[in-house]
Amino acid sequence: MNQETKVKIKLIVGICTVIISIILGVYTKFVFFLRLPTYFDWWAFFFYILSWVMLFVAAFFVGKEALLLATAWVKKKMQKTYDVTTALPKKGIQQGLKATKILQKETIKQGKRFKKATFKH
Repeated sequence: MNQETKVKIKLIVGICTVIISIILGVYTKFVFFLRLPTYFDWWAFFFYILSWVMLFVAAFFVGKEALLLATAWVKKKMQKTYDVTTALPKKGIQQGLKATKILQKETIKQGKRFKKATFKH
């Protein structure tokens, strides 16, 4: 199970879009309110509303990509933990099998010695 935890282009574009929308929103807000007493600037108002829409859309995509990145990272760590956890009993079983084989050989040797000692008449 290979999970990618690389930062994707969508995340970087989303972060840049959030920054641009904040800059655009601040600029158009100042332009709109500075000119408000003399006349109503429709273009500044339009760009101000557009900056909010851009901000919400970009924040959604940044959150989505960050969630996918975090999920992939957690799955990778969980898989690593699972692999280590499942490897522990296997190592223990292998050591147990080695010890059992050694004990078996020693028992056979002792059994042969016992047979030789008891059946010498």
